[in-house]
Amino acid sequence: MRTIPTNPRRNCSRTSPLPPATGFRRTRAGRSITCGARSRRRRRTSPLAVCDASSVERGDEVTVTAVTSTRGVGDMRHDTTAYVHNPGHRWHYFPDMTRDEVIVFKAHDSQEGAVRRVPHTAFTDPTCPPGAPTRASVEARGLVIFL
Repeated sequence: MRTIPTNPRRNCSRTSPLPPATGFRRTRAGRSITCGARSRRRRRTSPLAVCDASSVERGDEVTVTAVTSTRGVGDMRHDTTAYVHNPGHRWHYFPDMTRDEVIVFKAHDSQEGAVRRVPHTAFTDPTCPPGAPTRASVEARGLVIFL
């Protein structure tokens, strides 16, 4: 059973059990880290796109095995979710993100009937000018547990 201190400042040895979790939600936050002026908007290659999750049907999700090759480690394999094309999907993208902007979206939700996750990807933007700098970004992940 998981436990937490009842009063961590007074006595770290006293603990009380946590009630069982009723659900959880994973979130992701993406931020551009491309060098340049913070406030200057400049189009970058491979912008981030997110799909309006309310336009995704359960049948659009498929499980695929991702393979990542890492020097010194070899191939790492894990299952992930991919999506089949659906003309009803509503995609939005952010070609001019600055370092001061963050996109936060749901990665998974255990609640039945809720939007479970937000499809997202980088893509080749045909409107991006030739020679545009490459987008670089960092991602942070969070976990919310409902008690």
